[in-house]
Amino acid sequence: MTGVRTFDASPVGLVAAAKHAARGHDGGPLTVSVCIPCRDEATTIGELVATIKASLVDEVGLVDELVVIDDRSVDDTARLARDAGARVVHIEDIHEVHGPGHGKGNVLWASLLASRGDIVVWLDGDLTTFEPSWVAGLVEPLIAHDDIALVKAASERPDDEGGGGRTTELVARPLMSLYLPELTPLRQPLAGEYAVRRSVVETLPFVTGWGVEMALLIDIARAHGAGSIAQVDVGVRRHRHQPLTSLSVQAAEVMATVLERAGAGRPTSSTFRRADGVEVELNLGERPPVARRRAGPCPGTRTPTGSTDQADRRRPSRTQVDDLVLGRHVLGRQPPGAIGSRRRPEDRAARSVRSTPDHARLDELLAAREAGLVGRVDGGRAGRCPVPPGGQQGIRLRCTRCTGRSGCPTRTGHDRHSGGNRRRDSWAGPPASRCTRSR
Repeated sequence: MTGVRTFDASPVGLVAAAKHAARGHDGGPLTVSVCIPCRDEATTIGELVATIKASLVDEVGLVDELVVIDDRSVDDTARLARDAGARVVHIEDIHEVHGPGHGKGNVLWASLLASRGDIVVWLDGDLTTFEPSWVAGLVEPLIAHDDIALVKAASERPDDEGGGGRTTELVARPLMSLYLPELTPLRQPLAGEYAVRRSVVETLPFVTGWGVEMALLIDIARAHGAGSIAQVDVGVRRHRHQPLTSLSVQAAEVMATVLERAGAGRPTSSTFRRADGVEVELNLGERPPVARRRAGPCPGTRTPTGSTDQADRRRPSRTQVDDLVLGRHVLGRQPPGAIGSRRRPEDRAARSVRSTPDHARLDELLAAREAGLVGRVDGGRAGRCPVPPGGQQGIRLRCTRCTGRSGCPTRTGHDRHSGGNRRRDSWAGPPASRCTRSR
């Protein structure tokens, strides 16, 4: 098979026409999902989502699904993304069904569970320059060539932002030259803008930390050959500049991922020690292939030191999931014996959720969230107690935005279950809990 292939981007209209004529993996119409992992990207996410919605969803229909995965943001990221037209999925919704995790790779893995497109396009949420032609360029090779599994954005990084990227030029590219020469044609191997074929990536494990991009490139190249990877020139790319203290951890995780897959073995330590003596635990764990999760409960892949993938040991009970869909309690904050201990007659209809595999239970939860059956406090400013859009009578929020000064009557009950940590992304409380400032 040939090596990494390079393509020029075609006009958005032509790519959209080709997409409408193509067939998906199941024989139906080909579908495209754009997924944006975000944490505290309020300054950029609204404009990014609005541009995609207007140009690629409404105007030409190239994108069928626009999803923002909110990774515990503490600003207005979720609200701004929703207002701009995206479907917002909170990472905790995925964790409640599939177990806890953290890191960029964990969010990308979660986005596969929260979306359904045959082609998935990932974009970083901190982009300050974006053109709709980027998505069209990334999708086109996957439409035209069945043997391509992943398409990277080959962008130009201005010199004042490190040129090709500091971690790329100082860590990834030297390691690729030494151990993975077949991947060296990639200009931006760590770019956060790329498209994948779902039928391929769902069969692969996901490194949960910063090493996820290199891990996917290596695993796909080994399974399908370097010719299954392509890149498309998308012009100049700018995003928020990260300090060296953050990049050092990123570089260590990328290095550990490449060296392990190159056969150098696991690192003897999973801790990164800064020059000032501060130790940072590296995120070197893996999530199992999504295809195995969709098939139902199964053991996870190897869980190395530092991994946070404990889905098989800490998966919530089916009773907890039933209660979660009904919005009856703060999951994970009540004593286990108190969860679902009493069922009302009208709750029995939810018992069918018990016999469904993980992906179906997650679908139930996300559908209930969109319908307003399960509320979440997000967006807004301190002191505000919002209710979920379309909130149903009898299902009220346990307020997590109020402080003692606001006189919220539910504060005491919330503190009892959360140890006083009034988190903005808490679950809906039981019907008895009601914040008088939320109506």
